[in-house]
Amino acid sequence: MKKYLIPLAIVSVVACNAPKPAPAIPTDPAVEAKVESVLAGMTLEEKAGQLVQLNISTLEDATHEAIDPLKLDLIIGQYKVGSILNVMHDAAHTREQTAAMVRQIQEKSMEAIGIPCIYGLDMIHGASYLVEGTLYPQEINIGATFKRDFARMMGHAMAYETRAA
Repeated sequence: MKKYLIPLAIVSVVACNAPKPAPAIPTDPAVEAKVESVLAGMTLEEKAGQLVQLNISTLEDATHEAIDPLKLDLIIGQYKVGSILNVMHDAAHTREQTAAMVRQIQEKSMEAIGIPCIYGLDMIHGASYLVEGTLYPQEINIGATFKRDFARMMGHAMAYETRAA
């Protein structure tokens, strides 16, 4: 046991004394003050809710075509969930449905806590969450072709499809 603990302790001491790298994004005192002000005004429950990410299906109605207002009130209104991830599931949405759902989520989040909800898009296969979206192979398969242009073209196409939504 000692043969593992001593090297671990040495590595820990060296790591703690290592110089800290400069931040990738310089700090802005005005932004930091705003963040601290917002955090100071939040309850513990609101802070905990902001750490949670749920799948879009947790907010959908039985048809999977719209947001259920009761679920929205519970998840965003009461529990203050901070992130919704849109992933491919049983049925993709139209661009209009997606835009309407994001709008409802953001309006509820701003009303409930005054902070926009993070709305994530699972793009591992392209814009698979859209009815007319393009479905691509997994990135590892694109990488196996050793054609960087394929990955670049896929990225451009997904960015365009997402922006068009």
